[in-house]
Amino acid sequence: MVYRLYDRSTYFGSYVQDAWRAASRLTINAGLRWEPYLPYTEELGQFSHFDLEQWRSGVRSTVYRNAPLGVIFTGDPGYPGKAAGTKQLANFAPRVSSAWDVRGDGRMTVRTAWGRFYDLPHLYMFLGFAVAPPLGSVITVNGASYDRGSCGAADRRHVVNLSTVYQLPEFSQGAVGMLTNDWQVSAIVRAQTGNHFEVTTGIDNALSGQGNQRPNQVKDNPYLKSGYRWLDPAAFQAPAPGTYGNTPIHAFVGPGTFNVDMGITRSFRVAGERQIQLRAEIFNLLNTTQLNNPVSSLNNSNFGLITSANDPRIVQLALKYVF
Repeated sequence: MVYRLYDRSTYFGSYVQDAWRAASRLTINAGLRWEPYLPYTEELGQFSHFDLEQWRSGVRSTVYRNAPLGVIFTGDPGYPGKAAGTKQLANFAPRVSSAWDVRGDGRMTVRTAWGRFYDLPHLYMFLGFAVAPPLGSVITVNGASYDRGSCGAADRRHVVNLSTVYQLPEFSQGAVGMLTNDWQVSAIVRAQTGNHFEVTTGIDNALSGQGNQRPNQVKDNPYLKSGYRWLDPAAFQAPAPGTYGNTPIHAFVGPGTFNVDMGITRSFRVAGERQIQLRAEIFNLLNTTQLNNPVSSLNNSNFGLITSANDPRIVQLALKYVF
């Protein structure tokens, strides 16, 4: 038998924005975006739905009697319909920014901005429906009661970026001016909290044939943060055979980072607007150690230990012709 999917994905967004001159040297931009989430749908409702409360209550499908608890299909009582999720209409995303002309001459500007943003799930996240009943025969349920958490590696709660470009004034003319003029200094400063990651057992404790199973957390504080030892191995235990652990997905946060990149540019005027630029770019100027996430597989002898880091200081020289 051949099944066909009549799937649809609808996107809608609208916004309003205005600029306000709060003072002679200060401009405020404010906006509000409405970006409701309209779930992925299939015209015939050929989806399986997992409901946490039904899983907790021991509800089993009457259509596919061998399906895991809490998974229901078209024809089951309580089946929610043709969508692969629920609508979220209250997705309002405000944004505000400011531009301050420090001296009033247009040569130095301080800009700030803040905004809230929503992202849509990528369509590949729905590929599991292609192999689940009624289209296939594979269903994966991993620790259902704890499969709610952060967005993983993309979830950084605090990120601060500061950038500056300073054109040195002309100090002199003639031979001295050739050495001291046309210099530009730039810098980018970034401070951010760590991203989220999950701890796994590394083996099939649940006897389900599925990977990425999580352990039990047995201590309130799972962190050591002593040297390169980030997690406390004694805070976790493998669950009993045939069971899932109680650790939520992506529940732990890795080390934060602070980084400064700097650039120095010297421009040589050739003819008219043409220039030759000699550039020196320095990445990780302070040569700080920027640690990655620790080993997070419980069956690894290095579990909880940070074994890698980002690049140290790197200096790059470049020659650029502008015409």
